[in-house]
Amino acid sequence: MLVLLVLLLASVLAATVLRPSDTGDFWFFADRAADLFGSSGLRVYADHPKIQSGPITLLLAGAVESIDPGGFVLVPICSAALCFATIVALASLRGARERSPWMLLGGGLLLVAWWWYLALYGHLDDALVLFLASIALVAIGRGGHVGAAVAVGLMLAVKPWAVFLLPLTLRPGEAGWRRISMPTVSVAVGAACWAPFLVASSGTLDGLRPPVQVAADSVVQLFGVAVGGDVPAALRMAQLVVALAVVATVVWRGHPEAALLGGVAVRLALDPATWEYYTVGLVLGALAWDLERSRRRWPAATVTATLLVPPDVWFELPELRSWLRLIGCALALALVFRTAGFSRRSFEPMISRALRRTSRAHGPRGPRRGRGGVGDGVRPVAHG
Repeated sequence: MLVLLVLLLASVLAATVLRPSDTGDFWFFADRAADLFGSSGLRVYADHPKIQSGPITLLLAGAVESIDPGGFVLVPICSAALCFATIVALASLRGARERSPWMLLGGGLLLVAWWWYLALYGHLDDALVLFLASIALVAIGRGGHVGAAVAVGLMLAVKPWAVFLLPLTLRPGEAGWRRISMPTVSVAVGAACWAPFLVASSGTLDGLRPPVQVAADSVVQLFGVAVGGDVPAALRMAQLVVALAVVATVVWRGHPEAALLGGVAVRLALDPATWEYYTVGLVLGALAWDLERSRRRWPAATVTATLLVPPDVWFELPELRSWLRLIGCALALALVFRTAGFSRRSFEPMISRALRRTSRAHGPRGPRRGRGGVGDGVRPVAHG
């Protein structure tokens, strides 16, 4: 109880004394909410395809704007309230109740510090999605798969990028269609929220393919993607497919507590943008893993996520931040796969088969040496 009181005080300080002087993009969400209830109506997504957030976000922004124009008071308060509610949810995880209180206190303070960026950028939608993700994790831990499925469905109506968490409610222990019944419920809930807008205009889907420029400190620029240019559509699709696959794999192997960390790590590694509020999801996923799986008395994964994917002000060189981001995401994925029971030997047959196929496709290189010799081998190809 004392730990939660300290974290509540930290959340209150973040929302009052330390609250940001600006609310970032909140004006954009408030304007789109005005369009929803004004000139555009249900065609708001077709008229403004850069919204990138769901109808629940617009309703929330409209409510905040009607009470506090500009959101200078309510945005930090709502953000801090969602942060503390998320911490309370994590504290009710079975693993958290068995850990030292220092684990929750240290990890919770780091989460509060990172959550501040959601208020700075005015992204209550991301804050709400992460809160719902914590609710889903708690519900799954208690066997409440229906509640978790509804939470994931609502996430789709808050922020469409949350689609990579659809496999979170898979039930591998069940038989037949029951294994995928809960993700189906999530899709139904999300579709119900989006249906009026889809019926009003097929252009609603245009907002799901927004143009995003490649940041100088992104991971993808290390592999040849041009900085400042629009990201290739194939990369965005790869980001979604890989994140879905990682979440589905770890959940299917019985470790949903690692799903958020794995999915967000893929997103950060393959996303062309590098806004600081993206990292909040990684820190939350790391804290959930610390509370449920770590054998240490302190939140090692949460601290590591903070150090390797730090705020921009910590390091001035963009390329250094790119490499740190790559290392941080790689370590997070290694931790997730190890949690799911994979080891290096698990991947050796797959790697060997890929190398053999590559060798057959390209043939031997270089001169043969000695009897029965082979070529110089095949160099791995860096993907752009």
